[in-house]
Amino acid sequence: MAKAVQPSHQNVAKDERRGLLKLPDELLLQVLRSVQLNDAKSLRLTSKQLRPPATSRLFETLAVTKVDHSIIVKLKDIADSRNLAQEVKQMSIRPKVNSARGYEAERGLLESLSDLLARFTKVKSVEVSLAELGRVRFGHFRTAPGPSENQGHPWEMLSFLFRSLYVARQMCKQNNLQRLKLVRIPPIENPLTDMSAFAYVMENLSEIHLIIDPWYVDREDTVDVLGSDFPDRPGAHAYMQSFARSWLHHGSDKRKSLALRFGDYAGIYPRLDFGDLKQPRLVELELDRIAFKDMAFIDWITSHARTLRKLHMINCPIIVKITTRQEVDSDGYPISSQLLHHNTRQGYQSHLRWHQVFDRFRKELQLNDFNFAIFGVSVRSGKPWPPTSIIVWRYKVYKIGNIVVDAEAEDVHKAAEEKDLLALVRLLEEIGQH
Repeated sequence: MAKAVQPSHQNVAKDERRGLLKLPDELLLQVLRSVQLNDAKSLRLTSKQLRPPATSRLFETLAVTKVDHSIIVKLKDIADSRNLAQEVKQMSIRPKVNSARGYEAERGLLESLSDLLARFTKVKSVEVSLAELGRVRFGHFRTAPGPSENQGHPWEMLSFLFRSLYVARQMCKQNNLQRLKLVRIPPIENPLTDMSAFAYVMENLSEIHLIIDPWYVDREDTVDVLGSDFPDRPGAHAYMQSFARSWLHHGSDKRKSLALRFGDYAGIYPRLDFGDLKQPRLVELELDRIAFKDMAFIDWITSHARTLRKLHMINCPIIVKITTRQEVDSDGYPISSQLLHHNTRQGYQSHLRWHQVFDRFRKELQLNDFNFAIFGVSVRSGKPWPPTSIIVWRYKVYKIGNIVVDAEAEDVHKAAEEKDLLALVRLLEEIGQH
């Protein structure tokens, strides 16, 4: 009887490689995304057949964490190679000004970087963080900023960005950009949101992720009014009150995903009004640090019931009482720079409770992903249960500009806890059935 021949390890490895090479490039790219970049680089150099997917793996994402002449040269080399430039699908940029040189010395590099972005016409996703560019000074925006105003650089970097994205769309005669994430957006509207390039880019996005800090401004240019709720900065308040109209109305009919995160609580002071914002195709909504006191905010969320399937509410408390030194508008929100006479205080109670919110979500929405989290503790559909104390932090009070948990908020939690937890259980059970 002939002796069975066992395949050698080398033959097995060759067979595995042959099987791998039979896969189409799209599947090979999916496989290569699980390997380290250095391994993908080696494959690109050693295998002719793996070269195209390995090249896609290496160049599909470009990350720029510093801006100097060497980085500009490298990006230019990639942009000059048509084959490589077309492989780039995602760009992540975190520009940082060299403190020793100052912004004016770095400005040309930032503009060159933005100009190069226009040459990557196949990019689908762009992330830009302005966190390292310093604070905005409102004084420079009382009139249109000029190029020499070196404290306007966060705004100027954004203007460079939108101009370049606009040029890229014009060059390729089609819209490839689908997702835009901006971190530490300066609280400036005009002239940025008046740019035609801004409107054009925002009109064509299906996914927007914005991280906003309205108070990230220099104190030198803003003076808090003595005795007012803190902080009383008219520029920041005006920005927030028109934020939805300025940033989110463009392209709202095409948008499928919206994520909004605030550096500190927004919603009460400054007021945040989404009432007129309609997004008929919205599928995913993520909200972080938005405080609310009535059903108007919930009405806006449930207005997306036909399409909304994913809802994350992170650090979003119900405000059960407002104590303020300000005049209030017709809806009970403190008005910036309008003080009550004789430094008096006035209070307003809210009777909204979480069980009412959960019941509305259960009855009106068809969610398959719901996340209800506070400071890292999360209740999420399909996940194990966390401590029930998560609910207490969802009730807070507004005191002269601060949003905190006090004895009154804890009393509300204790009175509503049983109903809140029961409504949350019902909601999660309903989601599990979809």
